[in-house]
Amino acid sequence: MDAVKINDKPAAFCQLLLFITDKILPKPNDYRMLLDLLTVAHTYNVSQLASICEHLLLRHITIETVIDIINIAFTCNAEYLIQCTAHFLKLHIKQFSRKLIDIMDLRVSEENSKKIIELISQNELNI
Repeated sequence: MDAVKINDKPAAFCQLLLFITDKILPKPNDYRMLLDLLTVAHTYNVSQLASICEHLLLRHITIETVIDIINIAFTCNAEYLIQCTAHFLKLHIKQFSRKLIDIMDLRVSEENSKKIIELISQNELNI
């Protein structure tokens, strides 16, 4: 039997186990836990929990959090969350366009930056 190594995000892994064994849902207001839990759920292919985290994270999309959320969404192939964050960016682009470029330069890979720009520039986002 292979051992499971928990190198990072042990609290999220414990929450994953609680969900699997007892169907205990994550706290909707714990933003950092939801980000970590989405990553862990994606890693261990617990799609129902990943979907729940995606939808709970929608409540946390702000100018301050949108880049972190879209980065995690790309990493986890969370298509609905990607579309929603891209829509948010498109709606609020004038409020922080210079700030967004600075943030993206620091925290977003070149590949994800291109994806974000492509999503924003699309005429219609599917939400």
